[in-house]
Amino acid sequence: MSRASASGTYGWRVVVRLGGPEGVVRLLAVLLLVGLTLEIAPWFVAPTAIGGDVSNYYAAGLRLNAGHPLYALSAGDRPVPIISPYWTVPLLSPPPIAVLWRPLAVLGDVSMLLWWLANFAATVVAIAYMILRARVAGLAVICVLSPALVLSALSGNAVGLLLAALVGGLAARRRGRSEWFGTAIAVAAAVKVAPLALVWVLIVQRDRRGMKGFAVTGSLIAVASWVGAGAFNWLAYVDVVRSAPTAATPLSLPSLLGLPTIPTLAVLLAVCSAAASVRPAWALPLMTVPAALCTPAVYFEALALLSIGTVPVGLMPAMSPGMTSGHPLRPPSAGSKRPARPAAPGPPAG
Repeated sequence: MSRASASGTYGWRVVVRLGGPEGVVRLLAVLLLVGLTLEIAPWFVAPTAIGGDVSNYYAAGLRLNAGHPLYALSAGDRPVPIISPYWTVPLLSPPPIAVLWRPLAVLGDVSMLLWWLANFAATVVAIAYMILRARVAGLAVICVLSPALVLSALSGNAVGLLLAALVGGLAARRRGRSEWFGTAIAVAAAVKVAPLALVWVLIVQRDRRGMKGFAVTGSLIAVASWVGAGAFNWLAYVDVVRSAPTAATPLSLPSLLGLPTIPTLAVLLAVCSAAASVRPAWALPLMTVPAALCTPAVYFEALALLSIGTVPVGLMPAMSPGMTSGHPLRPPSAGSKRPARPAAPGPPAG
């Protein structure tokens, strides 16, 4: 055997030891994520810094506790940088995130550190699950999105916790508990709005349990946030939504394409929804696109939500023969028609 062929054989043995091409890409994804974390960490591990995402959430909770307007700064409020024209209010999210921070803000500055630690741990677990479950194509997507994934873990932005919630919901859905995926969608939509697009996954796949989980959780969040933030702040948020399309952020699709905001986002949502209706089995990766991008305010860490589409859930199409329950993950019910199993041979007759 020549030296070249021996080297080639040894190289292939290494690939096989790593689990084949999929194992190689998985190792590459891990190394890339670890390397980027070590590179980015010194610049973003500052949860108490004024202007950071965690500080802004803390400031929102403090404003509600003080009885101040949520979408405007009053005298004595914790500073929140305003960068016009991209945002002219101290909070872009709906009121639920501020209501969640009301009890946390009572703890003082330590609440920001606790939030950052929880966000980091949850994001790491979610990324690890995706890496372990994804196939080659999914692992390649994770590699491409690795900067956004790392930033979502280190910045303290709520997108890290939402990523973990959605991945956890998909893991539960894989085991037939899809109501948890519906719950995760409701939570994500209450914080970022755009993940509401994922409801279309439940609809086209006829996931009744998932839709029930979404409806129940969404109703509870709506009532709690209405009580915790008040009607005045919800009406103020409506004004924030009305003014948002006039100043799309540089990473948003309308800004990148140089097109009007609302028509561009409407086309994106319509195209993805139509494609998901034609191919329900592909609904999850298709609808993660508008879930991450169907908003005029897109920030780099928000791109991490695109990785949700790499999670395989082992879906069985709801319209398959024998599926009588309408649930895409539930096996055929006891009353459905199925081939009769041959009887086991019994003892010889007397």
